[in-house]
Amino acid sequence: MPLFPPYMYVVAALLVTNAVTGVLWRSAEHEVAMIELASQVAEQDAKRIIAEQKQITEDTTNAWKAALDTTRADWAKRLRNAHVQPMPGISGPAGGIDGLAPDALALAAQCAETTEQLLTLQGWIKKQERVK
Repeated sequence: MPLFPPYMYVVAALLVTNAVTGVLWRSAEHEVAMIELASQVAEQDAKRIIAEQKQITEDTTNAWKAALDTTRADWAKRLRNAHVQPMPGISGPAGGIDGLAPDALALAAQCAETTEQLLTLQGWIKKQERVK
């Protein structure tokens, strides 16, 4: 003879499954809240990184423009002092066996601009990589 009627076992089993479901529900709800919080933190971090990268780009652009202006002014002064015209479409003859080509200073000015541009871009890349 059973101690309890069979429906009592069914009721007890349902109570246990409901309790387990409730605990699991609360656990899942907590995990969702943690994920939402982590996503908000990640969003704020992404906004900060984007702002820093934009500032680095703006600072680099301004510094490059200033350096380019300085480089151009310096080489323009050198070209004026050497009485050399801007680089022609076709280069002239060499100034002699050991001499410089007549367009050497103009070419050096272009090289200086390109060098400044490359150095600035390398600095920009290094600064962007450091943003975390």
